[in-house]
Amino acid sequence: RRALDVLPAGAELERTRLRDQAAKFLMLRGHYREAASEAAAAGKDARRLGAADIEAGAANTEGFARGALGDVDEGVRLLERARELALENGSPGDHVRAVINLSEMLDLSGRTEEALAEVRAAVPIVRRRAERSGWDARLEIQEAYELLRLGRTAESAATLPARIPGDAIGWTPMFAAAVRAAIALVRGDDALAHSALDGLRRHGLGNRDAAWIEA
Repeated sequence: RRALDVLPAGAELERTRLRDQAAKFLMLRGHYREAASEAAAAGKDARRLGAADIEAGAANTEGFARGALGDVDEGVRLLERARELALENGSPGDHVRAVINLSEMLDLSGRTEEALAEVRAAVPIVRRRAERSGWDARLEIQEAYELLRLGRTAESAATLPARIPGDAIGWTPMFAAAVRAAIALVRGDDALAHSALDGLRRHGLGNRDAAWIEA
C-alpha cells in the first residue's frame, strides 16, 4: 500500500502491476474477497493498458479466489483465461501457476480426471523448453498428485521427479516430499513415509512462503 501511495500519478502500468501483486498476496493469505476485488480491478486496468502478462496474473488470482469463495464455474473460467494469456504472453512460471491452480480447482470440486487432463496437456509444452526448471518439476509433481488422488499409485510413483532443478528449499521440494510420503503410506512403506515427512518438516522450517501442503 505504501508503494502505491508514493507512485507518481502517471505511473499507470507500475500501479497496475503493484495491484496485481497485492491481490496475489491477499489470496495467499486467505483474504479471498479482498483478493478477488483487487485482482478484478488490476485485470481491468491491465486490459485497458494492453498489459496481457499482468492481466494473466490478475485472472489467475481472481479465479482462484472466486473458486475458494464458492463460485467454481467462474473460478474455472478465469483460470482458463489466465492459462491461455500466460501461455501467449507470460513467463513459464505464469503459465505453470495458472495450470496448477486450474488443476487444483477442478480436483477440489470433484473433477479430478479433468484436473489430470489439464496438467497432462501442459507437460509437453514445458518439456519443449531448452532448459528444465523448477516449474517443470512442479507440474510433474502436480501430475503425480492427481494420479494418486485417482488411486493410480504406481503411475504416480513413476511420474514423481527424482530431482528438482534449481530448488533446494521452498514450496516445490515440500510438495514433492508430501506426495512421496503419501505414496509410501498407501504402499505401507512406513520407513519411506517417515523419511519423506521428516524431509517435509525440515524444508518447512526454512520456508517463509505462504503454502498449503496436504500431508
